[in-house]
Amino acid sequence: FDFLEKLIDNNLYIKWINSVEIEGNFLYLLDVKICTVYRVDIKSGKLVNRISSKGQGPNELSTPMNFSIKNNLIFISDFSGVGIKIFNVDGNPVKEFKTERQPTWIDVDSKNQIWVNETNLEGFPVVNIYNINGQKIKNFIEFRSTKKKENKTEHLLNKKFIFQLDSKENLVVLHYLQRLLKKYNPQGKLLWEKEIKNEILDSFMKNSTEKISYNKNTSSGTRAIFNMDIDANDNILVGQAGGGAKFRSDGEELELLIFDPPMNFDIFKIFDHKIININSFGRIINIYPYK
Repeated sequence: FDFLEKLIDNNLYIKWINSVEIEGNFLYLLDVKICTVYRVDIKSGKLVNRISSKGQGPNELSTPMNFSIKNNLIFISDFSGVGIKIFNVDGNPVKEFKTERQPTWIDVDSKNQIWVNETNLEGFPVVNIYNINGQKIKNFIEFRSTKKKENKTEHLLNKKFIFQLDSKENLVVLHYLQRLLKKYNPQGKLLWEKEIKNEILDSFMKNSTEKISYNKNTSSGTRAIFNMDIDANDNILVGQAGGGAKFRSDGEELELLIFDPPMNFDIFKIFDHKIININSFGRIINIYPYK
């Protein structure tokens, strides 16, 4: 069913959701247009509270990119603010700190250590780890070209990735422009990597033109790979055009998830044998079964 109808019935109008989390009975939606995290009762669709607002001041967000929830705390990456801002679930500010470079994607481990994808125009993309006080613990990994001589195209494609920690705090990385899935153990050793290939993507390639553009030191595009999430059994669901590709924790591909009518799995979260999926810039919110 369309969950968006519940929100509208409760006079909650969203503009552009680009990140979603679920914790307990609550759905958290990051609206990047108004720089607010909505905390919503997932059963009724009623707004419980809002976390932060748009601005340049303390405890405000200028360009929020992604967020994570751990131990009743909300960790938000602020790209333009070049830092991480932390609130409790009631919306009260707890801490904020600067990162070395502009943060995009984040996740938080059981020790409240914050894993951050940081980038700039010149440097290699990295995942750095900070403690809750903003002290850098270590550089976990740096993505360099696999070739002997640095290849500019590969370097730019390497910059486009998201990640998530599984239940054992292995790091699962999705290089979506490369259509490549990787897993690293907590010590940074590569356990496996898997190229994402299936008939849905093949069909997409036949009917569409790959849209990857390069501008100076940046690249943009999707190649029909959008997002990822990890379920309670550490299976990995990669969101793509027309559905999702499910992988086992060891990288073996399990199945394709295709619904009728076909739906792009863009921004989504797995919970309680269901998938909440958000697309069209947050204007469509649907819930699907998940096994």
